[in-house]
Amino acid sequence: MKSFMEKHWDNIPPDLNVLLKACDGCQSKEKLWENQRPEVLESLRKSAIIESSVSSNRMEGVDIDDQRALKLFDEKNDERSYEEVLGYKDALNWINVEYATIPITIETIKKLHNLCFKSEMNSDAGQFKKSNKPIREQLGSGEWINRFNPVEVADTEPYLNYIIEKYKEWNNDGVHSQLLLISAFILDFLCIHPFRDGNGRTARLLTLLLLFKSSFNVGRYISLERLIENTKDEKKGYYDALKKSSGDKWHKSEHDIMHWHRYFVALIRDSYREMENRVATHFV
Repeated sequence: MKSFMEKHWDNIPPDLNVLLKACDGCQSKEKLWENQRPEVLESLRKSAIIESSVSSNRMEGVDIDDQRALKLFDEKNDERSYEEVLGYKDALNWINVEYATIPITIETIKKLHNLCFKSEMNSDAGQFKKSNKPIREQLGSGEWINRFNPVEVADTEPYLNYIIEKYKEWNNDGVHSQLLLISAFILDFLCIHPFRDGNGRTARLLTLLLLFKSSFNVGRYISLERLIENTKDEKKGYYDALKKSSGDKWHKSEHDIMHWHRYFVALIRDSYREMENRVATHFV
């Protein structure tokens, strides 16, 4: 909600425009790659489903062993951690197949969350939080601190409805970059923090859905979740960018969204670079 204020969109820095142009250039190559080597992209797609399911859950503390993960989609496993991964895979498959007709609505957000947790028989699956709790962070010393206070329970659905409507309106206007609109939507979603648990996973699924609907298909073939996990603790990585662009200033719409924008657009650019490199190796 707080990122869809005109003051955040008046002056896009030159370095961010460079990143956006790089992504646009790579996007134009997608159809070429799909037409030239569809079998290569199908192989990448299958790998990305597994990598994304594992990485996104591992970022939320779900313990997944890499070797066992290789067998994950061929075997029935009743362990809770694997149920969560399989739930995420189901959500990914739904997005991959149906993205064009999936509406951006409260109901869709709840369904994505429900798919992630339904196999656990979790009573919170697909349900918004029922109590107000701060987002906590553990320092190197072991001490826990309150890092951020999300939107309160009573405001959760109104705030979500606002960013949904603003995203649709601005996307239809065609004035602002689609990637930056997606970036702003995801940042606000994470700050609203609508669910008791699983907000990060739901945000990453929403990222893919919005990208696909905007014809940025790289997340279909390269696991964005894996790239996020691999750099999550680095300076200017996922958590650093999120921390710098949220905080108490977000509630007053005084936050600096450019930290998050730079991270998000660089992630898409890096994903395209990996896709191009992996496709190119099959032409040698």
